[in-house]
Amino acid sequence: MVKKKDHMEALLTDDKSSADTPRKELLKSRQKVEERDPSHPAWVNFNEEEEITIINELTYLRSSMIMTYIVVPILSVCTLFIFAIVLYWKTNLRSQFFYRVVYRLEDATHMLVKGNGDALEIIEIYSTNSAGTRDTF
Repeated sequence: MVKKKDHMEALLTDDKSSADTPRKELLKSRQKVEERDPSHPAWVNFNEEEEITIINELTYLRSSMIMTYIVVPILSVCTLFIFAIVLYWKTNLRSQFFYRVVYRLEDATHMLVKGNGDALEIIEIYSTNSAGTRDTF
């Protein structure tokens, strides 16, 4: 039987096509993890250098119709649309003005995903396509 390390080296040295490049990088990162700490799991499901791939906190959000259709447009017109530009670039402000926090998944329409550092992203829980509604999570 081929040892695990020999099998990995064979995969790394095999140059079949450039399509295998991400696979080779994953195997190299796996090998680095094994060399660094043998008790650490071999497969890593996130890239330590990317901030959004590590999820620190999930917050349930629900769309706020009054803020979305009344308050935000009035503030945007009064500030000559500078407020709209700021909302576009600042996810934390967007989450405060367009959504409200709920505590049950059944009530939520979106999720605020907080990663490492200042990484924030708002994701729909249910997205629709031509075939109907499908779950995002």
